Amino acid sequence: MKMKTISDIDLLMIGKTGNGKSALGNAILKRKKFVSRSSSSSVTKQIDYEVSEYKGKVIKVVDGPGVGDTRLNSEGSVQLVVQAMEQAMAANTRGYHAFLLVVRFGGRFTVEDQDTIAFLKNIFGKDFVRRFCILVMTCGDNFEREAEDTGITFDQWCSEQKGVFQELLKECDYRVLLFDNVTRDEEKRNRQIDQLLHIVNNLQVQGYRYTDENFELAQAAREKAIVESKKPMIREEILQETSLILQKLEEVRQNFEREEQIPSLKKLLTRCDELIKTLQDQDKGTGALRDLEESVVSVRKSVDEAIRVQTTVAEERRRMEAKEKEMREKMEQEMQRQRQQFEEMMAQQRKTEEERREMEKELDKKRREMEEERSKAREAREQELIAQLAKERELFQKQSQELQKAYRDTREKADGGWLGKVVGFVRKVALLGRYLGPSVKASTCKQRCIKGTMSQYITDIDLLLIGKTGNGKSALGNAILKRKAFFSKASTESVTTEISYEVSEYKGKIIKVVDGPGVGDTRLNTEGSAKLVLRAMEQAMVANTRGYHAFLLVVRFGGRFTVEDQDVIQFLKSVFGQDFVRRFCILVMTCGDNFEREEEDTGITFEQWCREEGGVFQELLKECDYRVVLFDNYTKDEVKRNAQIDQLLCMVSNLQARGHRYTDKNFELARAARHRAIVESKKPEISEKIFQETSLILQRLDGVKQNIHDQREVPMLQHLLARCDSLIAGLRLEDGGTGALLELDKQVSVVRRSVEEVIQIHSFLAEERRRREARESDLRAQHNLQLQQQQQYYHNLIANQNQAHQQARQADYNNAVQHQQQASNAQASSETREQQLQAQLEEKKEEVQQQTQELSQVYTETRAQSDQTWIGKVVGFVKWVWGKIRGN
Repeated sequence: MKMKTISDIDLLMIGKTGNGKSALGNAILKRKKFVSRSSSSSVTKQIDYEVSEYKGKVIKVVDGPGVGDTRLNSEGSVQLVVQAMEQAMAANTRGYHAFLLVVRFGGRFTVEDQDTIAFLKNIFGKDFVRRFCILVMTCGDNFEREAEDTGITFDQWCSEQKGVFQELLKECDYRVLLFDNVTRDEEKRNRQIDQLLHIVNNLQVQGYRYTDENFELAQAAREKAIVESKKPMIREEILQETSLILQKLEEVRQNFEREEQIPSLKKLLTRCDELIKTLQDQDKGTGALRDLEESVVSVRKSVDEAIRVQTTVAEERRRMEAKEKEMREKMEQEMQRQRQQFEEMMAQQRKTEEERREMEKELDKKRREMEEERSKAREAREQELIAQLAKERELFQKQSQELQKAYRDTREKADGGWLGKVVGFVRKVALLGRYLGPSVKASTCKQRCIKGTMSQYITDIDLLLIGKTGNGKSALGNAILKRKAFFSKASTESVTTEISYEVSEYKGKIIKVVDGPGVGDTRLNTEGSAKLVLRAMEQAMVANTRGYHAFLLVVRFGGRFTVEDQDVIQFLKSVFGQDFVRRFCILVMTCGDNFEREEEDTGITFEQWCREEGGVFQELLKECDYRVVLFDNYTKDEVKRNAQIDQLLCMVSNLQARGHRYTDKNFELARAARHRAIVESKKPEISEKIFQETSLILQRLDGVKQNIHDQREVPMLQHLLARCDSLIAGLRLEDGGTGALLELDKQVSVVRRSVEEVIQIHSFLAEERRRREARESDLRAQHNLQLQQQQQYYHNLIANQNQAHQQARQADYNNAVQHQQQASNAQASSETREQQLQAQLEEKKEEVQQQTQELSQVYTETRAQSDQTWIGKVVGFVKWVWGKIRGN
């Protein structure tokens, strides 16, 4: 335990991993108290402090751990840093006069640096930069070399900076200081310390000191930072749980008509409640996990809605079944009553059944006759149509033959005239284009390539400089070419945004160096940066059509190999192919002068340093087969400069001996990976857009669910489904088969299934309602039809009976009339016969009278002539005859 000392000035050094905090502390203390060594991983893990006296003032310097430790996972890193900062406050109970926010000069102020500032604000409070921070920029020796060339002062450099770094300068009220940690000039060291203490004194005059009270006020922000660090792991766990819940929910939805699915849904609802409770417990009121909680709440709403719909459907089904049963009973009763009435009526009308059957037979007979007549008419119409079609076909064939004949006549006339010549010329041109087209296109393309090629030199060695923004690619190119060919300037933003090239001769070999743009440009948005870099890389391939012997992957010595650096390597692999590091890369570490100063203290060689590195950086060294060279871009020593170039060219020659060269063919094979890189660069923006769209869709969907029975909501549901389809189509078009947006596609698909499910439920309820109404309507119609049929049947029976009675009465009447007529006829005939007999009798009487008269006359004559004997006999005989006649 170190002895407690009452200090006059208390300073806490903070900043991003690898920016040289420990070396700064040693420079302030003017002795080596803190461990400072260049490494790709963090050296400082816990806080340490030392006390020193300078010009009568006791200065306490506390060295905090670096933020963004590359050897720790996110959650562990955050917790360790927070614990170390709490130890730093405990190590100095009176508080601190100033925080020294350490930034490396010459590096780019990237997104990772911005995240570091935001994280420190979460630990110490949102206003700690404005009130307590002094910005200390290390590697001041790099600025001095640049100042020799440009003549710019540090104040001018600060005023020229733009973007986020300029905002940081304004926030700390331009309390910024340039420090050379490795200078051996005592006067310069004292001047730097005096300048630092002067700025600290200005803060003391303002009466500010960061104490435990300020630290306590930021407790909530620290807790939120810890929760945020856990968020990726929690998000993954929640994603797995919600995916499982949604999968089970989808299985339940497939059979949502089954009432026994409700217990399974209730189990899913309980699991959602457990997840929400877990998130709330881990969030501790910070709001960091609110978006995850909202996503689980959204899933819970879907489960709850499924339960509510399931219950509603079950209740609706039971209600419909009960109502249908009641209606069926009423109809059965009504049918029973009508059946009884019918049977009674049938009992009364059995006598007319035979007559009804006779009438039905007669109707069937007439119906068959009518059908036969229709069939005959239809056949006649078909025969007429067939005959008409035959006539039209003959007419069409005749016209077609006339047109063909006219066409042949016209063509024969045209072959010898100008029209035939024109047609022949067009045919020749088409054939010429078919056979000469590829060669003409190739010639044109070749001419364009020759014009577009940036160099006409036949070079021996072709090199392409690549790497992260701010690592000194342009300065490395100048060192290789041994002249200032590329523009190189220390800035917090990228300088090289397009490719450029230069050619130089070294020991009889022509070397072409192409300077590519830095990856991770801080002035551009992510998508724009990716597109510009890819376009520049394509230009680099066009600039050297024969390809490249080696890629020089530039890394700054002394910096930490962070997640951002790993992302740069992955991006370059997506541009040039996954094996380009293994086959074509040489790792060039700039700022070699920093290593030389460290070598003087430690005695370690560069090869030993490379072997001792661990983690991801060691994997990178292995991947490029330890093709690594240390470069001091600013050395004036000609021998050293030539030795560096010789070492580099030796490695390039070894690659040449293998016969490998990165050409257009290799670049073309990586096209799919480049497209995926562009899509990946757009992913954050697309994710935000998709989140907004799906949130709006889910919000509207919740509103629709409240009125699930309202048919007016159907257009809205169709609109939401169409919007989901549009989003999915846009994602798949944007993805282009790379699979980079597959996760977003799945998220939108889940939302689409939710919309589709509500549509299905809505359709099911509507269909159930329609079926119920249709069944009720059918039952009513059936009932009314049966009533109508019975009424019609009864009416027909009565009508038939009345008709039969009428016919019977008519027949009786007709018979009576006929009998009467027959009687009249018989009477008339009898009278006529009597008259005839009477007439005959009268004729007989007249004849008898005439005969009598004749006989009387004869008798008189005879009586007069004859005697009494025989005349008397004759007279007696005549009287007897006459008596007989009268008797008859």
